[in-house]
Amino acid sequence: MTSSAPGHSSCAHPGRIRRPAEGFTLIELVVVISIIGAVLTLVGI
Repeated sequence: MTSSAPGHSSCAHPGRIRRPAEGFTLIELVVVISIIGAVLTLVGI
């Protein structure tokens, strides 16, 4: 798995965090809320 680490690291590179946190956070928040809502609905809580 150590061999796969370098390739996977490219995906979560610090460069991605450089993007506008304000806009990204808003979009991420909506996505997370939607996912949580869908999961809760599926679980039946």
